[in-house]
Amino acid sequence: MLTTIVYVSPPYSKPIGGIKVILRHSEIINQAAASGIRSLVYIPDNLNHRYSWLNHQTLYKRDHHLDPSHDFVVLPEVMALQFGPKLEQIGIKYAIFVQNGYLLFSGNLDSDNIIAEVYAKASLILSISQDTTSCIERAFPYLRGRVLPISCAVNPDLFHAGEPKRNAIAYMPRKLADHASAVTGLLRAADIGNWDIVPIDGMTEDQVAATLRRTRIFLSFSNLEGMGLPPVEAALAGNLVVGYTGQGGNEYWNAPLFTKIEQGNIQHFVDCTLETMSKFSGGGSDPITDPLHVAARADLANQFSSPAENETVMTFARKAASLLTSNPTTMPPVALFTQTELWRLKLELYRQKLEWFLVAGIKTVMSKLKLPSH
Repeated sequence: MLTTIVYVSPPYSKPIGGIKVILRHSEIINQAAASGIRSLVYIPDNLNHRYSWLNHQTLYKRDHHLDPSHDFVVLPEVMALQFGPKLEQIGIKYAIFVQNGYLLFSGNLDSDNIIAEVYAKASLILSISQDTTSCIERAFPYLRGRVLPISCAVNPDLFHAGEPKRNAIAYMPRKLADHASAVTGLLRAADIGNWDIVPIDGMTEDQVAATLRRTRIFLSFSNLEGMGLPPVEAALAGNLVVGYTGQGGNEYWNAPLFTKIEQGNIQHFVDCTLETMSKFSGGGSDPITDPLHVAARADLANQFSSPAENETVMTFARKAASLLTSNPTTMPPVALFTQTELWRLKLELYRQKLEWFLVAGIKTVMSKLKLPSH
């Protein structure tokens, strides 16, 4: 019997780390050629959507029908409240993939009991990090021991050291924008000589990797993240990383590649960045080629390697398939949405697009008039 692992995902048109992980895991299942298991990515809000910002070979599901006998659905935590009750209602087994334990209760205050029920009825709970697992088990103690760890990997063909570097500091301005603005502003006000500060924004994955392979320092503004990958990618591309761990990053945030800053301590952030810059002057050994740094990067690469990721993803896929085969059902395929519900989805999508265009337009006008956006 063919089992299809259906990953549900939102229709974002800008690079999102969590979506990148979902696409990668779906690809792993298909590339493994495991007997009787395949995977599709399902974007219910827009069946025609494709993630053009990432090079991938993902197979997409282009209809709303699900088969209780063959389909096993994976919901991201941010969509569990929206789709979990419906899947339960039509008899579809599902897992919840939690990539950020701080988004477990992202619904309204009246939905806590419903969220707890959605998690209780899930066949499996997947967790991206130790910090995320801790959040899940704290929120839902009855799930203790039922959480399945899932790894994620960084592409070594893109994020690797060895290319010529220049005196440049990279950062992502969309993360904690006010913190990023304060830190980079104070750095520019200091005497940083021939150092450039390079924002990474609106880039494809290839462009991000190319930028990080040439910079020396990466400033992390991670905020409440289950497993923020940009600091890992930056370190593997030969950067020294200064900044916030986002909590999930604590399990890899070790010297000499990473310098931890208490969130909100802007002046300490600037001081540590200036100190890190000084390591690249004065005639000492280059931190990028220093044996201690090389060994640390090798350890980090092993932690975020494809073999480790493949093993956890396929362990999950086999468990999901066994849940379907061990408890077969004769229920026929069913549509996830009625026609009325589909229209509501489309109207909500149009509302979100209109809101995005209005906000983008206002920001553009303000930037031209040189007015503050907040």
